[in-house]
Amino acid sequence: MNKPDGYWKNKDNRINAIKEFVEKSGKKPSELTIEYFEKNGLGGLLNEYYNCSPYLALKDANFVNSPLEMKNIPNGYWKSKKNRINAVKEMIKKSEKNPSEIIVEDFKKYNLMGLLTGHYKSSPYIALKEADIIKSPLEMEKVHNKYWKSKENRINAIKELVEKSGKKPSEITLKDFSNKGRGSILTVHNSSPYLALKEAGLVNSPLDMNNTPKNYWKSKENRINAIKELVEKSGKKPSEMTTKDFGRKGSMIINKYYKGSPYLALKDASYNVQPNSGSKFKQDNLEEALRAFGQQTKKFIKVSLYNSNN
Repeated sequence: MNKPDGYWKNKDNRINAIKEFVEKSGKKPSELTIEYFEKNGLGGLLNEYYNCSPYLALKDANFVNSPLEMKNIPNGYWKSKKNRINAVKEMIKKSEKNPSEIIVEDFKKYNLMGLLTGHYKSSPYIALKEADIIKSPLEMEKVHNKYWKSKENRINAIKELVEKSGKKPSEITLKDFSNKGRGSILTVHNSSPYLALKEAGLVNSPLDMNNTPKNYWKSKENRINAIKELVEKSGKKPSEMTTKDFGRKGSMIINKYYKGSPYLALKDASYNVQPNSGSKFKQDNLEEALRAFGQQTKKFIKVSLYNSNN
């Protein structure tokens, strides 16, 4: 039935019509959509006075108090920054959680997934930051992995992490990334603090690190790159290099992967060296030979004594 001109200007008329509509629908107010209003002849009312929003109409009639109560959030409602912030704050209050503990599932629980995906790139942290509740992703217990797809986001977080740690970049370990939302940064760095720090421009080589990534030296390419770097930094000819010249990290590589022989390491790195080409090598080779000879002699003596006693 058509209403007289100016009928909806009267707030009482609007509210009475909405209440009658809700009662006749047999549905919960939160379930009512634009289509239901239109089917019951209230599309014009909704369009003219409530910006095509069932929520605003139901709120005016005191059926709902928050958009979080609605099954469907009004179209365009989230374009307003104020609406977004109010909803995020209300969600946190209802969840009774510390803001740092808020995760994607909380947005889903309170019917805010459209807000999260449409305005915050599926990141609770970005939502909380806009609401001025959280300042840094490092404050979050968990950061959505999609957030770290941005190189800028990763670098900013890594630099902040190092600054807050009070450590030198070379001293940063996996443990420093383990607190709160930090560990997820390494999902794009193969769980390697070194690779994360390198991307942030804080270190240039794994040799800069106090602790090299686990299994890093199992890669022949990584070992060769390190050997070449150490030779270049030493300022010596490859044939002049001794174990001492390779330093602590280089010596570890040589002892573990090259039987303690600088010659074998340099040869693996494609340097044209000979075992006896230089005095330094001779000294190394002699020392290695003597050590080997001494070990064999000890074994021989032990075996001989054992046999003589038996």
